Amino acid sequence: MSEETRKKAYVAGNVLLNIIKWIVLIFSVLYVGLTIGLIVAAIIYGDSLATDTLVKFTTVLLPYNKVDVDLFVTNYGMGKVLVASCGYAVANSINNIIIYALVSRSIKLYKEITIGDVFSRKSYDLAGELLSISFMMTFLMPIMLFILSTTTNMFLDVYVTTSFAGLFFIAFAGVVRIIVGRGLSIVRENSKFDRTIDDYKADIDELKIQSIKREAELKELKKLVAADTKKQPTKKVVKKEVKADDDKKKKSHHSRTKKTGTTTK
Repeated sequence: MSEETRKKAYVAGNVLLNIIKWIVLIFSVLYVGLTIGLIVAAIIYGDSLATDTLVKFTTVLLPYNKVDVDLFVTNYGMGKVLVASCGYAVANSINNIIIYALVSRSIKLYKEITIGDVFSRKSYDLAGELLSISFMMTFLMPIMLFILSTTTNMFLDVYVTTSFAGLFFIAFAGVVRIIVGRGLSIVRENSKFDRTIDDYKADIDELKIQSIKREAELKELKKLVAADTKKQPTKKVVKKEVKADDDKKKKSHHSRTKKTGTTTK
């Protein structure tokens, strides 16, 4: 994939993920606001809270209509319904905040995958955070609903039918973490080999420098030897010439002696 294609993919995916992020944020803020309103109303009015007022909150915060709420109030009493409703709203608010954090981390990880360094420590840490948040998204709310259901005997059907969509994010984050971790280990091994090769290259360069120095010293030594050699033959030639003159003189004297001897006879 070319650099331009990756940039286009990043821009398109980043816009989509940011839209989802802001939608989740707005929904979470509204949901938390209504949850706080329900808790304040429950604290102020308690059991005297009107059913119609409770329905205005529960139709948004809980998956129940007016008939279901009236039935809960009749069977369990307003106090227990308020406790269960506030507990469910708090659990769902926390779950929405977790989803927002999940989308935020996904945006950062998507950036690293498309235009950043995929096999880096940052990508590995982001995948780990994504995996942890996915676990919280999958299991935290069911655990809270289980505690709520066992203490109030309400919302058992909600607990049983709770969506485990977080399992998909767990699988995705787990696969990404494994791939990034494997790639990161390979990058580290390559870095070690690169450093070893650089060390060898440095040693080779040092040997080359030493070799050049030795060649220069050898050339200098050869020059000195050549200069000394040029001086030495001159002295030897003079000696040979002197010796040659002596030989000539001896031969001349010997020849004269012979001639003199012959004449005497």
